[in-house]
Amino acid sequence: MKSKLKTINNKNETNNDIFELVSSYDTLVKKYGSENNILEYLKHDNMIPLNLFCSKSPCLEVVVKFMVDNLNLDCETISVILNRNIKNINKAYNKSSNKNYKHQLESNKSLAIVNHNEISNIMVPLVIFKHNSLSMLESLVKYIKDVHAMKYSQIATILNRDQRTIWTIYNRASKKI
Repeated sequence: MKSKLKTINNKNETNNDIFELVSSYDTLVKKYGSENNILEYLKHDNMIPLNLFCSKSPCLEVVVKFMVDNLNLDCETISVILNRNIKNINKAYNKSSNKNYKHQLESNKSLAIVNHNEISNIMVPLVIFKHNSLSMLESLVKYIKDVHAMKYSQIATILNRDQRTIWTIYNRASKKI
């Protein structure tokens, strides 16, 4: 009986995922006009430099500011790409418009532990932030730890946070997925 319920729950999750995908696709078709335009957009595989996260500013603000200013995307498109509420996207952009997210490696002396070239060359794909079950910071920490196999202390130094905080964030994210 439990296995049947588990199968039904898995099917419901799959159906929800498919519904979200179709809904996102419909939104993108309305925005970009055709399937070819969407595929062309996806080929560019939008990435954000890791060094933008060196400040203690919220990840959502950093990502939204980057997407608006550098990728010339509007808040509605960002909302679809990040799978986040458009009101939160607008609020994050308004808050970030007063802040400076320029290249911050020179001003952060604690980054001497981690190779500067290593950080400046790391690009984070925006698609990792699409999991709305994870916070933006959880997604970022999980990506850095899993893909780049960095130590908690290195991640903490890069993100200008405490090593114990990074450990907690990574473990919380791992349990959610």
